[in-house]
Amino acid sequence: MALPIKVKLNYEKLKAVNTVLAGIGLEPTNSRSENVERAILRQISNKLFKKQIDVFQSTKPFHFKMQYYEANTIEKFLRFEIEAGNVIEVNPLRIVADEINQKLA
Repeated sequence: MALPIKVKLNYEKLKAVNTVLAGIGLEPTNSRSENVERAILRQISNKLFKKQIDVFQSTKPFHFKMQYYEANTIEKFLRFEIEAGNVIEVNPLRIVADEINQKLA
């Protein structure tokens, strides 16, 4: 069993990630793998939105735990969004994706 992945976040990074996750597509698709990824991203999104409320305007960094498959999915999603040019705040997202990538290796 894979150990949970801990990512160090602050409010700025969390807000950037939540902004991108808010744009997850809801239109139906016949692709099974895409449906699975969307379901995982929605799960993570719910956790992160709750965390954003808890740490609203906090200056202290905190750790966020994810399962290995969740970390892999969100890292791929963040990299896709960055490469596609769909995000405004690139640096915080790139930092989060890089940290997740290091923890997955």
